[in-house]
Amino acid sequence: MAFRLETTRRPGAVVVSPFGDLDVRSAGMLRDALTELAGEDTRDAVVLDLAGSDFIDSSALGVLVGSLKQLEAVDRRLGVVSTKPHLVKVLQITRLSDVIPVGDTVEDVLR
Repeated sequence: MAFRLETTRRPGAVVVSPFGDLDVRSAGMLRDALTELAGEDTRDAVVLDLAGSDFIDSSALGVLVGSLKQLEAVDRRLGVVSTKPHLVKVLQITRLSDVIPVGDTVEDVLR
């Protein structure tokens, strides 16, 4: 399956849904999408919904760190939605879950 991203807008948030592995091959596409969203003139949070992904590596984690900094610089938030324990565990082990809200739903992340 080829990697792809879908973006949907809802009140208070832009949800980015990757489909496929988040790795060195897809990190650039994710970075470009999140950078573009960070440049928008809005207060909406950016939420990464990992329902369509089963793998995340250090290159994609680095993209999350960079995006968090970009969004915080313009007083916006980044969150991650995942119900997959192995993905949540990666975010916990790397301590990204200490600085990026992680929840089961977009609503959980926006609270």
